[in-house]
Amino acid sequence: MSDTFKSSFCFDELSEENFFRLCRFASKKEKRVFLFLGGVRSGKTTRFLEIIKKIESLNLRVGGICQPEDQGTYFAQDFETKERKWIAERRGDSVFFNPEAFDWSAGKIIQARKSCDVLAVDEIGRLESYGKGHIPAVVRPIENEKTFLHLLCVRKDAFNRVCRYLPQVSAVIRF
Repeated sequence: MSDTFKSSFCFDELSEENFFRLCRFASKKEKRVFLFLGGVRSGKTTRFLEIIKKIESLNLRVGGICQPEDQGTYFAQDFETKERKWIAERRGDSVFFNPEAFDWSAGKIIQARKSCDVLAVDEIGRLESYGKGHIPAVVRPIENEKTFLHLLCVRKDAFNRVCRYLPQVSAVIRF
């Protein structure tokens, strides 16, 4: 693990006990960043959405973007409004990106940081490992930011490079 995590702790997997530990952090109203780490097609989005439901059950307002996939097309979906736009499409061995959807997503991420308790972003992957995609909207300084808990679902193959852009991470939870 990189030097970024010298003062962090790491869960091997998310148990109910560890989930409640995460919830206790949320109640402190101190800014925390949690990474949910998993490989390609490992069920990251499904498990991440389950966690979001539990966080919402604590009466915390969650905003941000998730990226569900449907038959090779990936969508950016706003957690609050459920509105979505196609963001990437797999055609054979190639992936095509929709730059307009990334701009739209960035706006939703910034809006969530200003108005919600929790920012949730799925997925942080290869584009973000190069400082592109969702990462600029996640890390850009925001005046009067309201979010105190950032939940980022990170692809395992992008983990080390993505960490260069992030503030101190409170925990890594492996899927």
